[in-house]
Amino acid sequence: MKNARIISMVVPILLYLNSCSLSYGLEQGTPRLTIIIEVDQFAHHYIPRIEKHLTGGIKFLLEHGVRYTNAYWPHAMPSTAIGHTAINTGTFANYHGVLNNSWYDQSLEKIEFEDDSEKDAAVFSPDGLYSYGKSAHNIIVDGISDQLKLASTKNEPITVYALSYKSRAAIGNAGKLGKAIWFDTDAGIFTSSKAYFKQLPSWLKTFNKKISKDKLLQQKWKPYADPCGDAYNSSDYKKTAPLQRALSVLGDKADKILLKHDEPYEPFIRTPAANTLLLHLAQTFIKNHPYKNEDHRIVLWISLSPLDKLGHFYGPHSKEVLDMIYHLDYQLKQFFDFVHKHHKPSEVLYLLTADHGVEPLPEYMRKKGIKNARRIIIPELCALIEEQIQKKHGVSIKCAVKTPQIYLDKNFDELDANQQDAVLSTVKKLMENHEGIRKAWTYKELNAECIGKDTIEYYYKNQQYPGRSGHIIFQVLPYTQITKHPAGTAHRTPYEWNTHVPLILYQKGMFEYKKINDRVWLIQVPNTLAQIHHVPKPSASTCKLLPGFLTDNDNSFYNNNNVIEHLNNEPCRG
Repeated sequence: MKNARIISMVVPILLYLNSCSLSYGLEQGTPRLTIIIEVDQFAHHYIPRIEKHLTGGIKFLLEHGVRYTNAYWPHAMPSTAIGHTAINTGTFANYHGVLNNSWYDQSLEKIEFEDDSEKDAAVFSPDGLYSYGKSAHNIIVDGISDQLKLASTKNEPITVYALSYKSRAAIGNAGKLGKAIWFDTDAGIFTSSKAYFKQLPSWLKTFNKKISKDKLLQQKWKPYADPCGDAYNSSDYKKTAPLQRALSVLGDKADKILLKHDEPYEPFIRTPAANTLLLHLAQTFIKNHPYKNEDHRIVLWISLSPLDKLGHFYGPHSKEVLDMIYHLDYQLKQFFDFVHKHHKPSEVLYLLTADHGVEPLPEYMRKKGIKNARRIIIPELCALIEEQIQKKHGVSIKCAVKTPQIYLDKNFDELDANQQDAVLSTVKKLMENHEGIRKAWTYKELNAECIGKDTIEYYYKNQQYPGRSGHIIFQVLPYTQITKHPAGTAHRTPYEWNTHVPLILYQKGMFEYKKINDRVWLIQVPNTLAQIHHVPKPSASTCKLLPGFLTDNDNSFYNNNNVIEHLNNEPCRG
């Protein structure tokens, strides 16, 4: 009896002490190294076409990870800046402020999302600093990268880096407190800005010195698979360059499309070798950032741009694009092998996804029988809008289009309210009567309209921001491209090709061997990462966690009916 009383007293004390011990250091299963890989323009529709031909890193994650087969971006115009910012902040543009890669001011001057004129954001050049700057100052709210850094302490440090060829990708992922590194296409080296470093880190300077710029300009592209084999059977767009020969970025056999660019090193990014170089940069980062103690965590964002750079020219049904993915599959296997030589696989969390998808060339779809597929050229559309305004209202107003936004210049602002309403009515009517356009709104109408939260139109409602949105917002029909380019393809529509992307998480012993077919949203990712790392979620995010990878005993588990709270519970404005 006496022993029973002692046991009844001791057990609670032991349980309390055990719970106290768990509050210090990393909890079991918390990844010490998190690697988030975003393959720019890697649409989900590639997977069923090529999965049987994959043998490397992508194949490994598909077979071993938690695979979400219906992961979508809730974006009206998917693009790099909004995708990378949204997967960091976990919310929509009407909160984080990044509605596109760029937007226009009252003088119709383009403002790039990451541009920053402040001296403390100046970009590093090979000889010092450029006259321009880049930072995350246009991101209005914090992201998971910021929350991880805010949770970092001397005893439990957290390192957060974002690597990319595109500054807008790296900055969208790094946020304000992480470290962003991108490629200087003028100088052929990787760089950053004073917003992230007082000076470039020594390991990055050493890496840059080893880059052979001559080799960057003389890359040979050989097909990964047998050009006559089955791997390219799903490619049937006949106007692409043949893969039967090696393709040199420079030289007599160079493809003119690959060479056409003002920045000297831009063509290199359109080759598989560019993925190799960026993954080598990631390896160099890992080797130069050993754990400081047993509670040190490292989060590394890797944004791979070459598929996007190439895909815009050739489209998703080209041999070149499929071959880029086959090369990447092999390159990621090599990268994973490197990581596992330096870190225990059970301590590494991988996340693979894309910032957006890509749609077929409209000309390709017309040949396939989709007769309403069309290309609308922006200069021609702007000329039509300006002509109608002049004809009906007798005023000269210039316009600019950044799909799906129409911006009117400062002459519009000088009109009185009635005149402005009349001009907007003319532009709206013109757009809605134009072939390929489903609907158009004024900025005020879209924000006031009560739109169902399970509709595509709701994506447009949430991808606005005061002072950055256009005067008119329009919705195109499927397979309609509004672009300044007479050829190539894009991803600025809210339909399946552009919004459905792969999403896979894998950590050995934790998140593996599961396929989830429920519809999920990419903006659920940052809150899920916050839960995994036991840090606060981004402040403006109202998303639930991704379903199905936590145990049923975990209080944070969400069942397979998981939905976005923001989409389903937010009161309708207007």
